[in-house]
Amino acid sequence: MSEPMYLLGDPWTYADTSEGTQEVECGECDHMLEVQTSEDYRHGEVVWFAEWRCPKCGEDNTKEGWYDPNDPD
Repeated sequence: MSEPMYLLGDPWTYADTSEGTQEVECGECDHMLEVQTSEDYRHGEVVWFAEWRCPKCGEDNTKEGWYDPNDPD
């Protein structure tokens, strides 16, 4: 029987995953839009990832970032 991931020290095991939205910019035509994100809460910050196709130029994009959910800014 294998060990549960939390016993192996995997930090992703402690993450809470949810969906959110972020305002992003297309890397090709600079078009700004709001997209759905996959968000992981871990160690006091939220790490997000987004994949989308620009509705203006059709370019496929990806972007990731992070933020502190306790920061009022």
